[in-house]
Amino acid sequence: MSKYKIGITEAGDAGIDLSWTDKLDSVDGAILITKHITPDFEKEVIKNKDKIILHATITGFGGTVIESNVPTPCSEFLSLMNLIKSGFPIEKVVVRVDPIIPTPKGIRTAYKIMQIGMELGFGRYRISVLDMYPHVRTRFSRNNIPLPYDDNNFSASNDQMNSVDNMLYKAKVFWNAIDGKTPLR
Repeated sequence: MSKYKIGITEAGDAGIDLSWTDKLDSVDGAILITKHITPDFEKEVIKNKDKIILHATITGFGGTVIESNVPTPCSEFLSLMNLIKSGFPIEKVVVRVDPIIPTPKGIRTAYKIMQIGMELGFGRYRISVLDMYPHVRTRFSRNNIPLPYDDNNFSASNDQMNSVDNMLYKAKVFWNAIDGKTPLR
């Protein structure tokens, strides 16, 4: 049997659906995933900061036709910084650039999000590359967004993945250039 019991909010958005708060007493720790850092979420996270690792999803497309119901990246970074200033440890924040759309614009957008996050002192990142599930394909088509893959592909090509890898290398070079230091600590 496992020594620790860890909860994770994989379904829904932990920033909007706070039902996870009722389950915290039954776990040793929790990973919360959100695109919406709301005031109520912030209050609960601060109250339980010793048990929580926060995955804050910021794709760079919040407030656009791609993620019209998601806050803008600026708004989410401001909310994250407020959370840090309120006492949540920056080391327990993972910035999720998830998913990366592997087009030139999508890769530039992902890099910019990582660069902003690094300049703010966030040192933990999780990325994934867009998969074209049927509902994603439908949303892209419905909004006249060009598909990054042809009709037969579910995932990125080797060339697209190489472009993402190159962007990640560039982000690592940027992180090393700023010495991974947090200017706002």
